[in-house]
Amino acid sequence: MRETMFTAQPRVTGRDAGPGGRAFRILAGATGLVPIIVKLDGAGAVLAGIAWLVVVAAAFVGIVALLRPWLDGSRERVLSPWTGSAILLLPLMAYPFGLIPEGPAVGVRLFTDGSVLLAGLIGYGGLEMAALATLVLRTRPRLYSQYNVVDLVENAPERAQRRPLARAASTLGILAFSWYWIVPNLVVEGSPLHGAKETTERLDGVVALVIAGVALLLLAARVTTTTGRTAWALAALLVFFAAGAAVGAMPDALYAVIILTGAVVAVAAAVRPRASRPSRPQPGLGTRERV
Repeated sequence: MRETMFTAQPRVTGRDAGPGGRAFRILAGATGLVPIIVKLDGAGAVLAGIAWLVVVAAAFVGIVALLRPWLDGSRERVLSPWTGSAILLLPLMAYPFGLIPEGPAVGVRLFTDGSVLLAGLIGYGGLEMAALATLVLRTRPRLYSQYNVVDLVENAPERAQRRPLARAASTLGILAFSWYWIVPNLVVEGSPLHGAKETTERLDGVVALVIAGVALLLLAARVTTTTGRTAWALAALLVFFAAGAAVGAMPDALYAVIILTGAVVAVAAAVRPRASRPSRPQPGLGTRERV
């Protein structure tokens, strides 16, 4: 009996989004756009916002185009997904510090939340700021995003020995993440649900405990890594998220984690001795270093 020539390929974190991750991004992006749009006062503000959106979008497509040879392995030194994500996120750090004027800031927010929506629509599981570039440049670089924690929880049942328990934990986890990413967009000032904002904030600690419980459930479901070891790192990540969420630091702090990790990886790669190479590199035999 002939074996099938095609087998389902596992989803790659930072590149592929599953059904849950796609739906999550669509809801997060769509609801994130609402608070921005309702605050645009008059046709002039709308046109200015759209103009800056085009400028910001073009800038990020250009950055990804410049980084592409190092992201896809065309160059000898391959850029780590951590470092590539950090490079794309660094310019956006000017926004929370109030260093961007109001007009460009609207463009940045429209681009950011619109990119989350686009990433969900096209199934891109990498950094959302690169979603448009994947369409324009026809490439899907592996880049890490804060939403990858959702992808990791969604994909956990595929590597669990007790799959029913893992599926229940995965569903509970995605619903809990929605509390921090989607619900705040629905209770912003001016929305019909604004009166529920204080109530939702008081419940943040309870939902954080739910996420910590999801970590324990996934351990009980015996989720393993690709090497067969217990996925303690995933459980630790969820506990870290829960602790940060309980004090109001999550999920925004995940961007800082990505940037810091990218910087550490880049420095480590820079100081690591380069592997010896033949004087005349032959196709397929050369080694590539990751930075």
